[in-house]
Amino acid sequence: MDKVMMRRWYQFRLSTAVIMMFAAAGWLWLNLQNYANDVSMYGIPMTYYEHWYAYEIGSHEGENWHYSALVLDFLFGIALIFVFGRIVERWTTFSRNRKIDERE
Repeated sequence: MDKVMMRRWYQFRLSTAVIMMFAAAGWLWLNLQNYANDVSMYGIPMTYYEHWYAYEIGSHEGENWHYSALVLDFLFGIALIFVFGRIVERWTTFSRNRKIDERE
């Protein structure tokens, strides 16, 4: 094997896709956790949903959606997962090429 075939920038190995799937699951887990006691806040790095309760006389509750933060949070998550995938793909390619060079 003289030459290692180069993959296109958007092609991933199956093992990289599985690792990216676990990274996406971790990202969803982080985003869907409640981060406050009496106010429900969801979203990392930007809070896209808040739900609050007031336990006083004349109590009330309310909610607030931040749609721009939701879109930015989604785009940040997609970018983070694909950057992570590219890093893993480069690492596996480097490791594979090093093993091929050692055999020669």
